[in-house]
Amino acid sequence: MNAKRTFALIVITIILSLLANVFFGRWLTAKISTLPVLNRFKILSPQTPIVINNQQVTRVSDSTDLMQAENSVSSKLSAVAVLDSSGNMSAAGAAVNLTSDGLFVTGNNTFGQSGQKYFVVLSDGTTAAISTTTEDAATGLVFFRAAAQNISPADLGNSGDLLPGEKLVLAQNSLQGYMTRFDAGFVSQAQGDVEGLVFDSDKPSRGFGLETDAQLTGGEAVVNLSGQVVGVYSGQSVISSDVVNQDISLYLSGAQKIIHPVFGFTYSIITKTQNALTGLPQGAQVKSVKSRASVLEEGDIITSLDGNAISESNPLEPLLENYKAGDNVKLIVIRNQQTLNLTLKVQ
Repeated sequence: MNAKRTFALIVITIILSLLANVFFGRWLTAKISTLPVLNRFKILSPQTPIVINNQQVTRVSDSTDLMQAENSVSSKLSAVAVLDSSGNMSAAGAAVNLTSDGLFVTGNNTFGQSGQKYFVVLSDGTTAAISTTTEDAATGLVFFRAAAQNISPADLGNSGDLLPGEKLVLAQNSLQGYMTRFDAGFVSQAQGDVEGLVFDSDKPSRGFGLETDAQLTGGEAVVNLSGQVVGVYSGQSVISSDVVNQDISLYLSGAQKIIHPVFGFTYSIITKTQNALTGLPQGAQVKSVKSRASVLEEGDIITSLDGNAISESNPLEPLLENYKAGDNVKLIVIRNQQTLNLTLKVQ
């Protein structure tokens, strides 16, 4: 064999060896190395490289975020204590500070013991007798005043900004004012998710879903990771901060009374998806009518309220809050495929 053939044979052998190594040593070995028998005896190790894509990094909040939120809000929360006739003190509920001059909010199960003396316990341990209480039967919240000054009020956030999966802190102060108890939760349903829900025109109920394993106390604060109060537990359900703000306005403008306007019907919101699938116009579909005197009928679809078009992005409840008893509301209603202009008198 001459030198040229020998050289060519060596080159071909090297090329075939490289191809065999690529095919068998990497691709084929990676395939068969996952067989249970080979894995058990560790005969082969997978050669296929692992590719990590770092184009986007999502930050996951840990317990440090929860503690920071709790620390930022603890001075703006209080506890409610009750003294019985024997002078024994016990916890009655939690409270959120609303104003610097002694206005607080709690749940309607806090003042369940009639004839007892109730006190608010501030975050620094200072106590003050509770003088007046005002309950909102529609929400289950109770506003009360105490002889206290220079209180740190809580920052009420926008509950409509909460997103599903967002972490929340459930916080309350103990009777040892400087001690705060808190649990974790998360948003299970955004406030704007109205699909399948039925609303009462006479009871503010827009809110978000809260998922938690904690046993809540009346007046307990629901706090976002920025330290803003986005909800208050009434004793039965979490009342969103948007509704709390509306209640505060009613309380301050109504001589310490909370009176909601009465419209007399229940309804659901027809969403864009429902509109696309059924052809029903976007708006508020009346589910039931409470008063026979009402101009509305079951099945009516309210598409406009005093010129404001109703949709899932512009729901009915915030619009209804602009009225008071005695007002007349002009409605555009679709009834049996006919467009009607109606006037509803607010009670």
